[in-house]
Amino acid sequence: MTESRDDGGRDEFQAFVTGYVDNALQGLDERWELAPLDLYDAVPYEVLGSLIARQASLAVELARAPQVWTPNAAPLFLRAMTEVVIT
Repeated sequence: MTESRDDGGRDEFQAFVTGYVDNALQGLDERWELAPLDLYDAVPYEVLGSLIARQASLAVELARAPQVWTPNAAPLFLRAMTEVVIT
């Protein structure tokens, strides 16, 4: 009986992670579509795209790897994500 509850918990967690990843990637696409493009000065567009893609990538990788949700490893992800917001 405990084993079936564990499997249900894993399934529920996996569904949550899958929904979070889908939401993060959808948010990336939506933000990318809203970014202004100036063909004569594309550098800011490229930098913005790189920064939001990095945010989405870090969020997705962190969500998919609960083994790095430790006091030592998770702050490495979160620091990088915070630096993008500060920039």
